[in-house]
This record gives sequence, C-alpha cells and structure tokens, in this order.
Amino acid sequence: MGKRKKKLESIPLHTAELADSAGFRLEYFDLSSEFDSSAALEAHRDDHYVFYVQTQGHTEVILDFETLRLEGIVAGYIRPGQIHHYIGRYSAGYFLAADPSVLDQLSRTVLESEPACRQIVSLRENDPILQCMHLLLTTCREPAIHPVQLNAQLALVKACTSMLAAALTQQHSRSSRLQSRADNILVEFRKLVKQHFLMAKSAGQYALMLNISTSYLNEVVKQ
Repeated sequence: MGKRKKKLESIPLHTAELADSAGFRLEYFDLSSEFDSSAALEAHRDDHYVFYVQTQGHTEVILDFETLRLEGIVAGYIRPGQIHHYIGRYSAGYFLAADPSVLDQLSRTVLESEPACRQIVSLRENDPILQCMHLLLTTCREPAIHPVQLNAQLALVKACTSMLAAALTQQHSRSSRLQSRADNILVEFRKLVKQHFLMAKSAGQYALMLNISTSYLNEVVKQ
C-alpha cells in the first residue's frame, strides 16, 4: 500500500488548468489543430474532470493503464485523479475541463462509478450532446461580463455533462439486457445438451431448438 501511494505521488498532478477560470474551460479543435502538449503526452493526473467529445477522426489514450481508441463520433471523460496520457490523435471535436463543483451530484455519482473501459459512449450525428457543446462554445466566444451570462454557461456545462452521464447509463443498460439474454440462452442450451446429447450432435440442431442462428449460439457459448 505504501509503495503504491509513493508511486502515485510520483505521477504529476496538474492543477493549473482551470486557474483564472469560472470553473471550466472549453476548446474546439479540428483535424488541422496541432497536438503539441508534451505534458499531455506524459502520464499525469488532473484535479478536474476532462470531457472529450469527438466529431470525427480517432484518438488514442491510455487511461488507468488501459489503452482506449476513440473512433468516429464518440464522447468520453476522465475523472479527477485518474492516471492517463495521450498517445496521439487525428480528430476534431470539443475538449471540456470542468471542476467537480460545477457538475451536479447525480451526474458525478454516475461518472465516478464507471470503469475505464466504460468511460466512452458512441454518439449519433446531431446528437443532443453535440448540439449542447456547440451552443456552449457559441456562448463562450464572448466574455461573460454579467453574472447571468456566466450562469447560462454553467447551466450548459451541467447540461452537457448530465447528458453524457445519462448516455452512459443507457449504454450500460442496453449491454446488461443483451448480456442477460445471452446468459438465458446459455442456460437453456446446457439443458438441451443434457436432454438431447445422444440425438443432437451439431450446433445447428441446438440453434434450431432455441430459435436462434447457429452463429449467435456459437458467439454465446464462446463468451
């Protein structure tokens, strides 16, 4: 435990990202934008959330020692304190750094519970998250000279991050339903094998009994 803590403390913690900000910072980047931050290419931690909404291209990042590749239209995030570094990117989209205090508690609960492999969600074209990010970018092009303007910007930050949290829960729910169906099929398959192993010798015969394709049965059994 002591060695792990010492090793963690040796990994830089970036704390200046949101200095002199209202608790968040938003950037838009396109395919021609250079990715020249040497600090981002080294393993580090942040004291804030990082949200990454990609509209095209690809990005590779190592998050908690797991390599993740973002392809196409996707959104992802990094929690405060998570060890990560970027391998490289050729992409366009939005980068949002946000202090935990500007997110609502329910969204933070969702975001804190997901493992690294589930911190990415696929988006549709014209997804509400993309529209919200674009609206936030539009409002941030002019400085907030009145508190009500800042309130509007912070409300959009909460909306964007809440929609991402909701998308993650929906994605997890769909995956759980698919896994539940696969589990049920596997249970039924094993019952049928016990009952008919003398007569039924091929996967196709069992697939017919289960009213599914042979390829799907093979996929379920291999899992």
